[in-house]
Amino acid sequence: MFVFPHAAFRSIPTFRFMPRNVDGGFSMDRSNKVIGSAAGYWRATISNCSIHDTTTNRLWQAIDGMLEGRLGSCKVQACEGRRQPVPDGTKTLVTTSPFDDGASFDDGAEFIDPLIVADVFGSVALGSATMTIRVRNGSQILPGHVFSHWSIDGGHRIYSVKTVESRGVAGGHQTATVKIKPPARAAMAAGDLLEFDAPLCDMHLSDDNAMAVAMERGRFGTATLVFDEVP
Repeated sequence: MFVFPHAAFRSIPTFRFMPRNVDGGFSMDRSNKVIGSAAGYWRATISNCSIHDTTTNRLWQAIDGMLEGRLGSCKVQACEGRRQPVPDGTKTLVTTSPFDDGASFDDGAEFIDPLIVADVFGSVALGSATMTIRVRNGSQILPGHVFSHWSIDGGHRIYSVKTVESRGVAGGHQTATVKIKPPARAAMAAGDLLEFDAPLCDMHLSDDNAMAVAMERGRFGTATLVFDEVP
């Protein structure tokens, strides 16, 4: 499964959690109250994707062919930047390292280093809404922080911190016991890595015709795509 190349189309995904709330309708005083709620799901909107040259035109066509509307799926990245628990004093969000012998790739590129390093402290059962995060490199975990977890059963799933219940220290590293949304889509084992730098979510298009764009002169166009988290 590929990662949707939003940067190629000069756009950034915006994630929003879509709760499944149920109400009892309006009362006599016209008030409305939520009486039930389910887990909900994530929705990502990639606005004003720019198809601006032959390369992006061909890339758009290829993605359209691979996704086949809502049938296929891809990974969409949440771009949270400095809103995440980056280490205090961080001046750049991207650092690189060469090979052990100091060499780089043929084009001069190097390996991208992880900035925020965090893992699961303890274990998390399927459906659990509480977990403990251990931060090996980074700042304090706060409500609103977003991370992803990968598993064989669940693929890439994104979670948001709802509340921080308690804080502690384990092995010289800070820990935070938090409530998350949605509840765990899959079980998490102790030590599983949590991705804060570039969280990914397995998603599919919300509309079969989303990528049908009327191209100007057959080459240029813009489109807004909406992706929903896979079931």
